[in-house]
Amino acid sequence: MNRDYSLFIVFYLFALANIAQAFVLSTHDLTVAGALQLITYLLLLKVRPILGFAILVAEILATGFVYTGMAFYEQWEKSLQSAVIVKLLLFMVTTGLAWLMILFLKNTSSKLKKADQALLKLKKYEESSGILTLNEFLYRAEAIHTAMKRRNETGYLITITIVPQGKDFALKTLHEAFSRAALMAVRTQYDIVGKRSANELLLLLQHATLDGSKLVVIRFKEKLQAIVQVPVNLYQIDIQQLPANWEYTRFTISGESLPLPPKQTGYLL
Repeated sequence: MNRDYSLFIVFYLFALANIAQAFVLSTHDLTVAGALQLITYLLLLKVRPILGFAILVAEILATGFVYTGMAFYEQWEKSLQSAVIVKLLLFMVTTGLAWLMILFLKNTSSKLKKADQALLKLKKYEESSGILTLNEFLYRAEAIHTAMKRRNETGYLITITIVPQGKDFALKTLHEAFSRAALMAVRTQYDIVGKRSANELLLLLQHATLDGSKLVVIRFKEKLQAIVQVPVNLYQIDIQQLPANWEYTRFTISGESLPLPPKQTGYLL
């Protein structure tokens, strides 16, 4: 059965059960039941579905136990027992349907979040800046690294870190300006520019030298100043030669912790 259709049926039954409660229960019983159900719904929203189900079962059993005890000690007549059983059944049905609806909504929300995350991974470019996402950057970097290794060439990674120094409100504007400058500073046919995080840009230069990488940095600074006047204390630039091993290179690019291979050098500018 279609999930949307099932949710509609559950909601319809939930509405009918609530209407039935309004007709069957007295004002006092309705107030008590409504308060108890409201607390239950809030708990179900906060906890995991399996724990929510356990709370639901415990609540129904406790309510049934209380009514059973009252019926035994107060010697209720059969008519009163029947009325209480109907009230208890309505309470069980209403609360159970509410749990089902919350379960449907939580599952739908979880699927939407997973879909958004998958979509972000599939995106190749940042919409605002036009630079590569980290996943796409890694994908292209691996192909470039393999080609350079086959040709016995060296590559360099330039990491530009924006240091807002309390001006976080301007981070997005700075990021866009830095991205534009970086794209203009590299060789379009050979080098790639990507985003590691909200304040880190990556420039991968293939078939490059340290001197050539420093020239790219100088060109980047010139382009940046032409776009916006940014004090040098608002960013840091680091140049690293790419390791021969791709796994080390991948961790270097992503910024994850991994022991650097021997003879790896970095230059902070």
